[in-house]
Amino acid sequence: MLGTRFNVNHRRQTTEVVLQEGRVQVLADNPSERGPARPALMKPGQMLTYSETSHRITKAPVNADAVVAWQKRLLIFSNRPVADIIQTITDNYGIDVKINNPTLAERRFSGSFPADLGDIFFEKLEKLYGVTVRQTNRRYIID
Repeated sequence: MLGTRFNVNHRRQTTEVVLQEGRVQVLADNPSERGPARPALMKPGQMLTYSETSHRITKAPVNADAVVAWQKRLLIFSNRPVADIIQTITDNYGIDVKINNPTLAERRFSGSFPADLGDIFFEKLEKLYGVTVRQTNRRYIID
């Protein structure tokens, strides 16, 4: 395969760019008085995150294949807080999820499930963390 492969995600005033292969240079607006923005050059296996609120760019190593697994209809999470995963599900599927157990929101989850969601993720939560998930229409309540 020739060329550059990357994924861009923009949610809640944050843009993430994940580079799988090739090279990408990102230049963000810099409304501050510190001078012009410097370009950020990415290497494969890096995620660049740009915050519109702070106007900051950060880079971090990631498993790029796991991040773009949605393209193969699979969601993969590695040691992520349950609250972050719930936010991803809410963003991607337009469902409403309420966590009534604040300690669950901070618990970490590693695993995968089909991107068409169904109830598999919520079934895993129930089994792994001993919680109860109730569903009405497009709303899930986790007790």
